[in-house]
Amino acid sequence: MDPAFGSEDRARQAAKSYGLEKDFHLAGALYLGGVLGVIFDDVGDIQLDGQSAQLLVEACQRNGIAVNQTTAKRIDIEEQEAKYSCRQILTP
Repeated sequence: MDPAFGSEDRARQAAKSYGLEKDFHLAGALYLGGVLGVIFDDVGDIQLDGQSAQLLVEACQRNGIAVNQTTAKRIDIEEQEAKYSCRQILTP
């Protein structure tokens, strides 16, 4: 699983809950172009927490990129687990 979280604090908490706190070295930004590359140019997927998933939907809408409206409506921005699939969000 390639998880992404809405903040560095959420990422650190997730690493701790997964028992990977000692392996957490760096948090960095996730960019729309990078997500699109993983989904459309690769066979990968990125799992997002609610905050990140909502930001992805908003970024796509601002840039005229279609999203799966059914999936987008189900996003709970308070969800702290990385449970939203970028591939599902971006497959209309």
